[in-house]
Amino acid sequence: QNTTEDPATTATPGDFATVRDRWREMLLGGDALDLDVPEIRAVVDGIDSAAEQYLEDMDLTADRAFLWPDLDFGPDDDAHSLHVQKSYERLRSLANAYALPAAELHGDAGLLDVVLEGLDWMNEHRYYAGVKQPGNWYNWQIGAPQALLPIALMLFDQITAPRLEKNMAAIDSILPAPEKHGVNLLWTSQIVAQRGALVEDAAKLALARDAIPEALRVVTEGNGIYPDGSLIQHSRHPYTGGYGRAMLNASSRLLPLLVGTPWALGGEARDNIVNFALDGFAPWIRKGAVPGAVRGRGVSRRTSTDHAAGLNGTLSMMWLARSVDDDRARLLRGAVRHTIDDHYGDIFDTTELSSVVEAKRIENDPDIVPLPPEPRCIQYAYMDRSLHIRPGFTFALAMSSNRIYAYESINKENLHGWYTGSGMQYLHNDDAAHYEEKFWPTVDAARLPGTTVPRVSRRDSAGANFRSQYHWAGGVATGTFGVSGMQSQIYSNIDQSAAPTARKSWFMFDDVIVATGAFIRSSNGYPIESIAENRRVLDPGQRFVVDGAEIGADAGTVPVGAGSWAHLAGATPTAGIGYVLAGEAKALRETRTGTWADINKNHNYIDDTPETAEYAAIWFDHGVDPDDASYVYTLLPGATADETAAYAADPDVEVLSNTRQVQAARWGGTLGLNVWERGAPAVDGVACSGPACVLIVKDGDKLTVAVSDPTHRAESATVTIDRTMTRISADDRMTVTDTSPTTIDVDLSGSDGQRIAAEFRIGNRD
Repeated sequence: QNTTEDPATTATPGDFATVRDRWREMLLGGDALDLDVPEIRAVVDGIDSAAEQYLEDMDLTADRAFLWPDLDFGPDDDAHSLHVQKSYERLRSLANAYALPAAELHGDAGLLDVVLEGLDWMNEHRYYAGVKQPGNWYNWQIGAPQALLPIALMLFDQITAPRLEKNMAAIDSILPAPEKHGVNLLWTSQIVAQRGALVEDAAKLALARDAIPEALRVVTEGNGIYPDGSLIQHSRHPYTGGYGRAMLNASSRLLPLLVGTPWALGGEARDNIVNFALDGFAPWIRKGAVPGAVRGRGVSRRTSTDHAAGLNGTLSMMWLARSVDDDRARLLRGAVRHTIDDHYGDIFDTTELSSVVEAKRIENDPDIVPLPPEPRCIQYAYMDRSLHIRPGFTFALAMSSNRIYAYESINKENLHGWYTGSGMQYLHNDDAAHYEEKFWPTVDAARLPGTTVPRVSRRDSAGANFRSQYHWAGGVATGTFGVSGMQSQIYSNIDQSAAPTARKSWFMFDDVIVATGAFIRSSNGYPIESIAENRRVLDPGQRFVVDGAEIGADAGTVPVGAGSWAHLAGATPTAGIGYVLAGEAKALRETRTGTWADINKNHNYIDDTPETAEYAAIWFDHGVDPDDASYVYTLLPGATADETAAYAADPDVEVLSNTRQVQAARWGGTLGLNVWERGAPAVDGVACSGPACVLIVKDGDKLTVAVSDPTHRAESATVTIDRTMTRISADDRMTVTDTSPTTIDVDLSGSDGQRIAAEFRIGNRD
């Protein structure tokens, strides 16, 4: 930030022109469009066809009561405010066709008159200084200005000063200064800044610049970016792929406009958004998609797919690279290049012409090296999420606790998100379409993989914003090894003390994932199930077998014996999944039908078109009101049926304990433990004095010991390892008090679930 001079007195006409010129390029793609590039041609054709359709449908009569009949500002307040925004968005499409040199209607005088008269009508009847604002505040303060301001920019040389003044006065009356929090603060800052550039008001640009750091500051509570890359919005909801993506979008479209001007943003605020892009957002992208684990209620919108969220965030990182130093720009563009090279669907499926132009430039630049996400396990402790990245798949966990809500359902959206935060597993592999298109309206929302839940009917939005009484949720990781867990508690609208609870763990060891559940209890009178899988079958030819015997769609529920294995073939050769089941289970292949309107009744997104999809499910039936039930299963992403059978006969990972006190698993020299209670017994020579996640990884004669506090409340813990070791290095919070057996005191106070680690050499140095 410029803190020594007042931009209101130092800004020149050239500074404002610089902002407008960069903004124009971001809107129209620059002067040199190569229409021989199919992706660019497709966007231009889309701009032409949209303009033609809007012109054909537009009411051009002198006494009109609306600009388009389907946007009639009816008696419903929410519809009224939405129609204001949508009317400006259609005018923006028409202005785009006029201003774009490559468009068929470029420079058309009749089209210009239609747009200007439309602006006049809206300013006279619907959007003017002092107007009442019924309905959704967002449409008035953010949605409508985000469409109106680009119109004024694209028609800057054609619009008269009085007309510009009236339209800008309307925005200034409704939003005189940046306000709100999080991404909404970024959006309102963007609007105030863009209006300032149009009317050459340096003070408004300074207001916007000075407001941005508040939205981008790192926090440890409430909304915003967290130190570990987590992103929280609406107080307790993980939203990396929703509001976090929107924060990237808003920042990336604003910061590059201000570089080198009196309103340039630098320092900590810019570093925070770049760090979030690289450490908080980019790791979640798999083949261009962002898992629903961090997209909140957005999963219930047909138009808001995992791929759309990933594409939007990827393009935002691309633009953000224009506002940072060369080293970080290289990292951002490398992440973008990787997604361009390895993605599902069309990475250029966007109406942003400039984004297609810039992405094609990156694709064709031999100096930009693709940078895929590093294979590793990441624990996002502040938002109860875990991410396990492997070359062949990404595995994500959505947990909840006393700190993080179970799920969000507001504005009539995400009506069946009941268990999406109750340990739901997301497996993104080469079946990249699995979560796209039909998954959310057709999946059995009471049988989501990874969850332990009652088999009972739920009303819409039941348990939204439910906050468990338990604090235990989190994990710890070292390299490609991780252990996560949660004390699950399911919402009950009758008697919360009788609701199902479970202690659940996941051991992520390279390409093997072992899930365990213990102390599963309930007294609400319903059957309780733990779901190992409920996966959409994309191709009828995909075989679903148990112990080699195929399960057909007409087989009904099939009993599965203890010690069995199952396999679901993938829609691609590398996308098969193996399952090894330690206890008795059940399996089902079924066809399900639903609509998006079943899960989202918001008038912006409602769609009652029937959708049908096939699913393969595996679950453990614990019966009615279990007292101390348990389960163990292993996931083998990428395995063939033969490989799964071989693993079942000779598993690499051994479950050493699955009790109410401690859950533990070992793979060679790697040992993971979730310790639930004080006084838990030692497992494989390792004990911990209180609740904690412990991970011990052996590499040759070196041993890494990593610990975290999943409760975020512990002051300390002592880890004892029954072997002699010599410390090589350790975090300040770890103190070795004895070496035979090795005893480590861990200071957990204020650690917020973050990893604390030390490295040892086994035996004495000599």
